[in-house]
Amino acid sequence: MAESGETKRIRNMIITTIEEFITLLDSNNFSIEELCSTQIGVDWDYEASSFAELGFDGLDIVEMIMEIEKVLDCEIRDACAELIEDMNPNDLTKRVRRMKRLDDLGI
Repeated sequence: MAESGETKRIRNMIITTIEEFITLLDSNNFSIEELCSTQIGVDWDYEASSFAELGFDGLDIVEMIMEIEKVLDCEIRDACAELIEDMNPNDLTKRVRRMKRLDDLGI
């Protein structure tokens, strides 16, 4: 566990599951919402239940995954990328925030 004030980082991972993906985002304080608005040009809607409702097309998903891989120095396997695409994006971000809170509590 990282000491107080210390940021734990996970790099050079091969991501095969949603749980690994969430851990990767959490451990690197990575915001999908920010990536979408700044890099992909899609405004985040906290009411959306799918990436399609956010205005993503298949290419946007690929761009998002590739940018995450580049920034976080990881490889997200195709099977995991498909699961990410099928997830409710707001559920995904809630799970990352929940993990962050648990980390902050030392749980």
